[in-house]
Amino acid sequence: MKSVYTVASTQCQIHPDLDKIVTKHKNSVYQKPIALLQHKIFEAISPILSNKRLILDSGCGTGLSTKHLADSYPDHTIIGIDKSQTRLAKNPDFTADSLVCKVSDNAYLIRADLISFWRLCHANGVQFDYHLLYYPNPWPKPSQVKRRFHAHPALSSFIAISNHIAARSNWRLY
Repeated sequence: MKSVYTVASTQCQIHPDLDKIVTKHKNSVYQKPIALLQHKIFEAISPILSNKRLILDSGCGTGLSTKHLADSYPDHTIIGIDKSQTRLAKNPDFTADSLVCKVSDNAYLIRADLISFWRLCHANGVQFDYHLLYYPNPWPKPSQVKRRFHAHPALSSFIAISNHIAARSNWRLY
C-alpha cells in the first residue's frame, strides 16, 4: 500500500497577504528574463505546439499522468513538462540527456522551467484545450507564499494559455 504524503504547515488559513500579492502582480508586468536555454527548448518544440488539439500536463513528474492523458485523449497531443531531470528520468522512455522526448504516438515529455514555458506560450499565442496541474509542490511555509503558482507573477500566463484548467493538491488549503 502506498503512503499518502501529508503537507505540514503552520499556515492554517488563506495567507493574509494573498489578495495584496495577487493584485500587485495583476497590475504589473513580470519582467524576469527568460533563460536562453528555455527559449531554445521552446523553439525545438514549436512544431509540436502548432498542433490544434493540445493538452498541457504541467509539473508532470515521472510522466505517468502524461501517459494516462495520452491514452485517454488519442486525438490530442499531450505535453508533459517538469523541471526535474531526476523525476523525468524515472520514465523508461526519457534518457538522461534529454530535454524533449516522445513517449507515445501523441505524447512528449519536456524538461523545462514551467514558469518560463507558460510565459513563452502566452507570448506566442499557444493555446491548450486543457491545462492540468496535479499535486503541485505547495511550498507550505507561510514565508514561501510567492513561490506558489497562485501567488506567482506568472499566474496571468498560467491562466491565459487555456480556458480549461484543472488543478489538484493534497493540501486542502492550497
